[in-house]
Amino acid sequence: GSVAHSEGFSRIIGLNSDGSITKSNTDEPSKLAATSKKRSELFKYQRASCSAMNLFGKDYIDKHGASTKETVNLAYESLSKEQREVYEARRIALLEARKTTSEKTTRKGKGRKVAGGTSVGGGAAGVE
Repeated sequence: GSVAHSEGFSRIIGLNSDGSITKSNTDEPSKLAATSKKRSELFKYQRASCSAMNLFGKDYIDKHGASTKETVNLAYESLSKEQREVYEARRIALLEARKTTSEKTTRKGKGRKVAGGTSVGGGAAGVE
């Protein structure tokens, strides 16, 4: 059994009969292995995030297509100070726009019931 096992093992890892590694396993990686990336490695734009890096990443993938987090991070790190300031300005503008929008949206709470069946805090019940 051990000879058959070692022969099978040699075929799996690509060993020649003399124990050397076959050329195909070292010099010609499969196209699938070279081109496939795990989904978790790809950069994903986060709609809720206002970070300068996230905004840059969206522009980057719009221009270059699907890219890994590492590629986008390296591209961002290679930006000049002036280029980074553009994304910081966009970040600040987006935060201000969100702040303004949330201030305009007031939440009208419904009245809460208290002892005696009256309502406190607005609402039709309890209005005389």
